[in-house]
Amino acid sequence: METTSPPSRRARTALLLGLAAAAVAPFLPALAAGFTNWDDNHNFLDNPNYRGLGWSNLKWMFTYGLEHYIPLTWITLGADYVLWGMDARGYHLTSLLFHALNAVLFFHVAEELLRRARPELSGRALACAAAVAALLFAVHPLRAESVAWITERRDVVSGVFFLLTILVYLRAADAAPGSPERRRRLALSAGCFALMMLSKAMGMTLPLALLVLDVWPLRRYPRESARSLVVEKLPHVAVMAGAVVLTWFTQTSVDSIDREAYPPLQSLVQPGLRVPFYVLKTLVPVGLAPLYHYRPAVGAAELGGWAVLIATSGAAIALRRRAPAFAAAWLSYLILIAPVSGLLQTGIYYAADRYSYLACLPFALLGAGLFAALQDRKGAFAVAPAALLLAVLAALSWRQAGYWQDSERLWSRQISIDPESWPGWLNRGSARQSSGNLAGALEDYGRCLALKPENGVAWTSRGSVKLDLGDSKGAVEDFDRAIALRPESERAWNLRGLARERLGDREGARGDYDHALELRPSYAIAYANRGFLRRQQGDLEGALRDAEEALRNDPKGATAYVLRASVRRAQGRVAEALDDLNRAVELAPTLMEALNNRALLFMQARRYGEALADYDRGVAVSPRDPVVRMGRGQARLMLGDAAGAAADLRESLKLAPPAWPYRKDVETLLQSSLQRR
Repeated sequence: METTSPPSRRARTALLLGLAAAAVAPFLPALAAGFTNWDDNHNFLDNPNYRGLGWSNLKWMFTYGLEHYIPLTWITLGADYVLWGMDARGYHLTSLLFHALNAVLFFHVAEELLRRARPELSGRALACAAAVAALLFAVHPLRAESVAWITERRDVVSGVFFLLTILVYLRAADAAPGSPERRRRLALSAGCFALMMLSKAMGMTLPLALLVLDVWPLRRYPRESARSLVVEKLPHVAVMAGAVVLTWFTQTSVDSIDREAYPPLQSLVQPGLRVPFYVLKTLVPVGLAPLYHYRPAVGAAELGGWAVLIATSGAAIALRRRAPAFAAAWLSYLILIAPVSGLLQTGIYYAADRYSYLACLPFALLGAGLFAALQDRKGAFAVAPAALLLAVLAALSWRQAGYWQDSERLWSRQISIDPESWPGWLNRGSARQSSGNLAGALEDYGRCLALKPENGVAWTSRGSVKLDLGDSKGAVEDFDRAIALRPESERAWNLRGLARERLGDREGARGDYDHALELRPSYAIAYANRGFLRRQQGDLEGALRDAEEALRNDPKGATAYVLRASVRRAQGRVAEALDDLNRAVELAPTLMEALNNRALLFMQARRYGEALADYDRGVAVSPRDPVVRMGRGQARLMLGDAAGAAADLRESLKLAPPAWPYRKDVETLLQSSLQRR
C-alpha cells in the first residue's frame, strides 16, 4: 500500500466520520442513562434557572459562579432543555456529539504535530497515525466520566475550544513572524482560549504548554527569540491570569478548599500521589471509580509517587535530545495537570477521571508516535496490535459507561472499589431511598455512619428514612444528632418538625418549622409543613399565608398547591381547590396527597369515573397504601363494580394496621359490596 500519497477527499471524509462514530460507540450506554444524584440533582433536577435560553436564563448563566464559572456550558444545557425538556437521553446525546467533535479536532491537531515531529511521515501513514492518536484519546475508559455524566458537559465543551486554541495556534506558527496573518491567528487562538475558560477552566495552563510546543515539535526556539515567543502569548497569559483569579474566588466562596483537613505538609506530598495516578490509569485503566476518596496521609504511596515523578522527570531531561517527543509530552502533561495536582485540596477526592480529559492528550500523541515507528518497521502489520488495543479500550469504556446509567449502579461500583468510602454508602443510600428501597437505604446510611459518625447529612438522611418507615421516635433521635453536628441545617430542623408533629408534639414541631425558616427564609417546603400544621389547628388564614409564601418561593411546589387546596376546600372554595389540585398533579403526577385529595373532591361531586382514574394512578404509585385501596373500592362500588370494590376493600383491610381508624368503615363497605354481587 502506498503510504506517502495523501488520502483522497472522499477517503478523508470517510475517515473523519469513522472517527466520530468510533468515539461515540463505546459510550452508547449513556443514552439509556438518567440524571444521577452526583450533582445532577442540584444542577438540573432542582435548578429551574438553566431551563431555557431567555434573558433571565442567560443572565443567570453569566452571573452564577458557585464552584465553577461555566456560562458557555450552561448555554449548551439550556439549549438541551429547549430541545429535550427534562429527558436525560437528549442531554447525553449532546455530550456524545461534543465528544465526537473533539475526536475529529484532535485528529487535526495530532496530524499537525506529527507532521512537524516526523517530517518524513506523510500521506496515508500520517493520517493513520493521527487517527490512532484521536482514538487512543476518544475510546479510553478514562473518558467515560466526562462523556456519560451530564454534569461534566463542561469537559467536552471546553475540549472543543481547547483543541481549537491549539489548532489555530499551530496555523499561526506557520505564518511569517510579525506578519498581519500571524497576529490575526494569534488573536483568534487567544479568543478560543477565552471561550474555553468560559466553558471550564481546567485547561488554564495551556499557554505554558504552547511554549513547550514552540521548542518541540515546532522548533521555533531558538530560531525565534524566547522574548518574542513569550510576548505573542501575552493575550493568552492575560486570560489565564483572569481564570486563576476567578477560579480561586469561586472555589473559596463555597469553602471547597479544606484547609483544616489538608495541612501544608499534604500540599507537598499530594502531587506524588496525584500526578502519577493518571499515568497509571492511562496505562492500566482498571479499578476506575466515580470518586477516589481523599484521606490525608504521608505514606508509601505518596513518597513512592514522588520518586516515580522525579525519576520520570529526570529521564525526560536526560533524553530531551534523543527523545524530544517524550520530554515534550511529559512536560506538557505536568503543566496541564498542575491545577489539580494537589497544591490546593478541593472537595473530598484526591483524583477524578474527568481531570484526564485534556491533561492526558500528550499520552495519546506519544502512542501515535510509537505506532508510526512501528509502521516504519512493520508496515501494515502495525495495524493489528493497534486495532486490538483500541478494541480492548473500547470494551472497557462500554462497561465503564454502563456504571453511569443510574445512581444505585454508580455508587455500587464505588463501594465495590472502595468499601471504606463513606460518600459511596451515603449516595447509594440516597439512590435507594429515591427508588423506594427504604430498607436498603437504611442499611446504607448505617454503614456510612459507622465510617463517618460526625456526618450530619447522613444522620438527617437516615432520619428521613425512619420517618418514611413510620419510626417517628427513631427519626427524632437521628435529627437530634444531625442538628447537634450541623445546627445550620434547615433540612434537619424541618424534618424534625415533621417527626415531632407525627408524635403529637405540635408545639415542638411549630418551633422546628419556625427555626428552619429563620435559617432559610425562602425554604418553601418548611412553609408548606407549617401551613399543614396550622390547617390542622384550625388556623386557616395562617395556613393560607404559608401556602402563598411557599408558592412565592417555589412556584412549582406541588405540595404547596395541595395545602392551598385543603384550605380553600375548608373555606368552601371547591372550584379553586380543584384548580390547585389539578396544578399539583400536573407538577407531580405521582404525588399521593394530590391524587387522593383530588379523588375525594371528584367523589363529593359524584364524578366517580374521574375519581376512579385518580385512585388507579394512586394504586400504581403506592400499591401497599390501604387508604388509596379503600378509596378505589368506594369509587368502584358507586360505579356498580361490586366485585372490584370487594377486592379493593379486602386488600385495604389486609394492608392496614390493626388499629387503623377506618377499619370499621371499610368492613361496612365490604359487606355492602358483597350484598350487591
